[in-house]
Amino acid sequence: MIEKYRVVPDQIIKEIALSRRLPLNHYLQPTLKSSINIGKAGYKGEKEVDYYLELLPNDKFRIFQGIRLPRDSYFFQMDNLILLPEFILIIEVKNIEGTLFFDQEHNQFYRISRLTKERQKMNDPFKQVKRHRKQLFQWMAKHGFPLVPIEYLVVNTNEDTLFDSSGNQHDMFEKIIHSEYLLEKVYKLEQKYQKEYLNDKDLRKLSKQLLKADTPLIFDIRQFYKFDDADLIKGVRCPQCNTVPMTWYKRAWQCDKCKHRSKDAHKPALHDFFLLISPATTNLKCREFLKCDSTDTIRYLLKSMNFKTKGIKKGMQYTLSFPPSQILK
Repeated sequence: MIEKYRVVPDQIIKEIALSRRLPLNHYLQPTLKSSINIGKAGYKGEKEVDYYLELLPNDKFRIFQGIRLPRDSYFFQMDNLILLPEFILIIEVKNIEGTLFFDQEHNQFYRISRLTKERQKMNDPFKQVKRHRKQLFQWMAKHGFPLVPIEYLVVNTNEDTLFDSSGNQHDMFEKIIHSEYLLEKVYKLEQKYQKEYLNDKDLRKLSKQLLKADTPLIFDIRQFYKFDDADLIKGVRCPQCNTVPMTWYKRAWQCDKCKHRSKDAHKPALHDFFLLISPATTNLKCREFLKCDSTDTIRYLLKSMNFKTKGIKKGMQYTLSFPPSQILK
C-alpha cells in the first residue's frame, strides 16, 4: 500500500511562480529555467518509478514516496522507502544519460555523455544511498525499532543509459538498474530474505512513526535567489491571453485586451503572492499586488476564500490554513 504519496517539490512550484512573475529579460530567468527543467526531469523520473512500485501487492509492501526524516541537527531524504516484514528497501532515483562507469580503485563515478562524448565526474549515487541506509539504521535504533536488514537500489530512469561493467565494479551493477527491471529486482530481494523481523504491529508502528517524523523541505526562494519585490510583475493575469493586469469590473475580472471575463482569475495571483512574498497578507498588500484600488472588493475576495484571520479592520491579516496549491482548486 502507498503510505505516503509523492508531491511536486516545493522548489519547483516556487521557481515556476517566480519565473512567471519576472520579466522575460530578467537576469534570473536563465537560471530559473535551467533549475526548473532539471527539477521537472527528476520529478518525472521519480513518478516513473512510482508507477512500477504501485504495481506491487498492497497487502505486503508499505511504500513511502519521498520521505524526509530528521537526524540530530539535519535531515535526510529518500526517494522511495519500502517496508516489508523481512527487510527494508531504499530506492534512489536518477536520470543520467550516457554511459556510466564506476572506478572503485580510484573511488570515482563518472559518465561519458552520449551527446558531447565528454567524460564527466559525477556525485556517486551509491555513496548517497549508503549514507541514507546508515542514517535510517540510526533513526530506527533511536526510536526503539529492531535491527532489520536494509537493502538499497539505484534506479536510472533514462532508458538509453548504458552501464559499463568492463572494469572491476561488477558488484555495483547488481545495485543499479533501469526502471523497467525494478519489479523483478524487488521480487528477487523478497526471495533472498525469509526471516521475519517486523510483525504487523511493528510495521504499523513504524509506518506511523515515519509519517509523524516526515518533514517536507520548505524551499526559501527569497533567500536563495535574493530577488527584489519591485522586479515582480504585479496584477491579475488573463487566463485567456496572458495579459497583465486584468481589471475588476461588475463583480468579475475583465481583460482590457481580449475582453475575457473571469470570477476567479485572482486565485493564481494570490497563489504567487503566498509562494513568493509572504504566508500572510493584508487588504493593502493584496490591493497593491492585484492592482485593485477597491478595499471592499479585496475584502470580498479574501473573505470568500476562507483564509484564517487575525486582527481587526486595517490591521487584519489573512493567512493560509492549507498549502498554496489548494488556492487553485
